[in-house]
Amino acid sequence: IPLTLTGKSPYRVIFSNTDTVTFNGAGPFNYVFEPGGLNSLGLTAISDSGCVGTVSPSLANITTHSLPQGNLSRVGNGNICAGQPITLKFDFTNGQAPYTAYWIEDTLAKIETALTSSYSVTVYPPTGTYTVRFDSTRDANGCFGTGNSFIQTVYPLPTAAIAGNTLICDSSSSTVKFNFGPADSPGPWIVNYDSSSTSRQTPTLHREDYIFLSPTETTLFTFKVITDITSGCS
Repeated sequence: IPLTLTGKSPYRVIFSNTDTVTFNGAGPFNYVFEPGGLNSLGLTAISDSGCVGTVSPSLANITTHSLPQGNLSRVGNGNICAGQPITLKFDFTNGQAPYTAYWIEDTLAKIETALTSSYSVTVYPPTGTYTVRFDSTRDANGCFGTGNSFIQTVYPLPTAAIAGNTLICDSSSSTVKFNFGPADSPGPWIVNYDSSSTSRQTPTLHREDYIFLSPTETTLFTFKVITDITSGCS
């Protein structure tokens, strides 16, 4: 609160909230305090280096604005695979619209302005641990509030190196070996494949695993879709 003081410095001012403050020099003077729910502040007494003075006006009206609060969340749930989008939702409470959101996507700082009580944005996060921090929010009154953080694991698409015998004898079987990746694909896995135009599925397989195929004639096996059971990514 700005104060105009005349007389001879130093000035001793007593406020209605029981604070006693000494001001030195020629000014300008400002009294900074925490309102704590007050809607007015009065000056009780004032004196300078030798005299007791009067105050005019003796009362200052105070408008205390509530701090805005921001909340960041993801729309929907379930695992996210590489290349899939997610929708982030920013919700605002308290304070007064329009709001400004200051947020950080991994290490990239971003600002969204002129927002109402809710705002959504679609992003395509990279594989790995994707972190968004809703750093702070500012409302129309110029007040700043806090936000929160959001962390999402983005799983890679599974891959497999497949090898096996291509020539076998009648009544024997071919061992088909699988080596699944990448390293951050948690597994286990299943593989959909076609055999003579018939769709089939392997049992649950682990990082380095195998199956036996026993065709009765020359057969083309086409391995089509690999699915990571834990992440659901294919």
